[in-house]
Parts: sequence; C-alpha cells; structure tokens
Amino acid sequence: MFRFDTTFTLIKKFFIYKVMGSNLFINYSLGGMKVMYRLFGVKLTNALIENTAGTIFTGGVSLQDLEREMKKAQEERGIGTVAMSVVEGLKDVENSKLDEFLDFSLKSIDTLTQEGTQEGHLALKLTAFVSTDITEKQSQAQEYFAKNILGVSYQQEDNSILSRAELIKNLNEAGIKNNSEAELDQLIENLSNDDGEMTAVHRYAKGHLFPLYGKRSPLMEEIAQKCGGLTSADFTNIDLFEERVRVMTDYASRQNCLLYVDAEQSFIQAAIESYGQQMTHEHN
Repeated sequence: MFRFDTTFTLIKKFFIYKVMGSNLFINYSLGGMKVMYRLFGVKLTNALIENTAGTIFTGGVSLQDLEREMKKAQEERGIGTVAMSVVEGLKDVENSKLDEFLDFSLKSIDTLTQEGTQEGHLALKLTAFVSTDITEKQSQAQEYFAKNILGVSYQQEDNSILSRAELIKNLNEAGIKNNSEAELDQLIENLSNDDGEMTAVHRYAKGHLFPLYGKRSPLMEEIAQKCGGLTSADFTNIDLFEERVRVMTDYASRQNCLLYVDAEQSFIQAAIESYGQQMTHEHN
C-alpha cells in the first residue's frame, strides 16, 4: 500500500498515523474539531482536514475527486476502485438532505460505472438515507420480532418449527392480542415453506418486520409500535427511506454496480441486517 508513495507522503503518513494512534487524539479530537469550527469557521477547518488526514483516508470530497482517484488507481497502479460516500448516523435530519445524499449516490454510481460501460463497486451506510433515531426504534422492534415472536435462535442446527398456537402465544406476550385471522394467516403464509411449515430457515430468511419489497400489514405496524415505539410519523419517514433504497438499488442493478452494505453501530444493526438481506434476495 506504500509502494507508490513519495518520500514526502510517507513522512506525512508516519506523523498522521502517530498522532491518530495517540490517546490524546482519540479522547479529544472531536471536541477539538468543534472548537476549531467555532473559532475558524467551516471552510478553513475543512480545508485543514482535507489537506492532512483527508488526503490519506479519503479520495476527496467531490465526484471529480472520485473520478481522478479512479483513473490514478487504474493507470498508475493497475487496480480497481471501491468507492464509499462517508455519510452515516445522522439524527433528526431533514428529508430534503437525505434526498441530496440519494442524488449524490446515484451520481456516484454513474461515475463508477461510466454510465454502464464498466462494473462499479459502491459501499454504503444505510443511515445515509434515514435518521438514526428512527433506525434505532426499527432495530429494537426487528430484534424483538425475530427472537421473541418468531423464535429465531441463529443456531446452525435449529430444526424447530413454529406452530400457529406458539406464534399467537408469543404475540400475546408482546401485548398484541386483537389481530384478525386474515392478518395472522398472511403472516404465517409469508413465513412458511411450500408445506406450510414455519421452519427456522424460513423464519430467519423471511422474518422482516419492515418489508422493503412488499406491503407492510397493520399487524406488522402494531408489532413495530409495541416493540419499538414507532409512531405514525416514523412510518411516513420509513416509507420515504425505503423508496430511496429501492431507487438506489434498482439503479445500481441497471448500471452494473455492485453494492456493499456496511455494518453500523450494534444498536441499529438488526434493522440494517434485515434490509441488507432483503436487498440480496431481490437483486442477487
């Protein structure tokens, strides 16, 4: 990874790695950045970051930077590129800003694939398209749904089959008691194999409380409300988030761009994993 670096770049990397590996930096860097933003402003502080650590740990801040780094990697080093837009973990973010992130992602796919003429590779954080306060509630609900209602154990040798009576019992224990027979039948059908059995594999593979490519039933919404505390406003924002994900993944598929769903904080990982599985089932 250092083969093509100049002596100046090697010395620069050495000092930046030393600084960033120190306890002083680890403990106080974020606070220091906030002070610098207040004292020197966003433009000057960002310029300092971009011209020090930014030159080592990122490929730039624009699509033009991305295209330049792609060409350099291919022409000078003979390697391809996996790009990533470093946006994640935003709370209480406006939908207009999330739409901007989607637009940037679509343009990144164009840059990576040269409009479909070559295979592209784009890594992404799903919280670039939704507020994490919503994802946290989703993750809590998804985890409870999978483990406590569906009895998913994540064990390789799990040969259990969930019965209708056990499912109703688990729902009742979660405080969900007045569901209709039709909604219950629909849930069971979705979780079952061709023989009508809710096997461990099918409960794991199809146990998604927030369906990305299907309709969310009133029963699913009730489970999400009871187990994750989601509100009607949250469901509205979830619908917008899921539409962004569908737009991006459909476009990436058409443009021959492979997507890599990056892991995130543990307290939202259950939701991220659920969406990642659904995207895989749809597009692979």
